[in-house]
Amino acid sequence: DGIFVCTNYYNSLLAKQIEGIEHVFSANPIVSSPMDEVCGLEGVVKAAKAFSEHLESMDIIGTFEKDNQVVLEYLFKLFGIATKGVSIFTLTSDLKIERVNLFYDSHPFRVKREEIFTK
Repeated sequence: DGIFVCTNYYNSLLAKQIEGIEHVFSANPIVSSPMDEVCGLEGVVKAAKAFSEHLESMDIIGTFEKDNQVVLEYLFKLFGIATKGVSIFTLTSDLKIERVNLFYDSHPFRVKREEIFTK
């Protein structure tokens, strides 16, 4: 199901198991966050790898699924900063991630933006 696909994706990022991560995405995924929007498979995979390098912890505390959308609520720690976030995933009919909209307070991370999005 969709919740499994999305939680497994985040668990892979946390475990630094990035090899083959491109297979969870559709052909032209979009990831949108308060700091940037990344389009296309190559860019999304690159950003996911960079994010994974700095992700210290993530605990999923809530899930919801309806039709082709999954919502995950979580606590995460990045660059030593702990905060709360919500992701809304849109999935294709074959359960590939087509779009991710991330919501969190980005102010503490602004100084680290370049490390995530241009590495």
